[in-house]
Amino acid sequence: MMVGSVIVAIFESSMMINLGLGLFNLIPLPPLDGSNIVICILPNNLAAKYSELRYYSRYIFLGLILLQYVPILEIIPSIIFAPLGFLRGVLYDAFVGLADLIIAPIFANM
Repeated sequence: MMVGSVIVAIFESSMMINLGLGLFNLIPLPPLDGSNIVICILPNNLAAKYSELRYYSRYIFLGLILLQYVPILEIIPSIIFAPLGFLRGVLYDAFVGLADLIIAPIFANM
């Protein structure tokens, strides 16, 4: 394996990890950033009620983690996280295409 292909694999892996973490951060549950977006969109009375969800967010995350170990309910986390995986793949393809457009002409002249 050439050094260049190893470097490309490292960059691809780090990009996939960053995209996954960024999309995970947009889930609308406190304390993630997605909840702040939802609070800004909601009217004031609903935003106040939604912000009370902060007190229960650790239990919600724990429940989502534990749901994958309940055989009957194992589909629920996949329903929640499957769209995030799809979106991560779409963004990955877009970033790779953009990087190819920017970087390929630089190396073509060498």
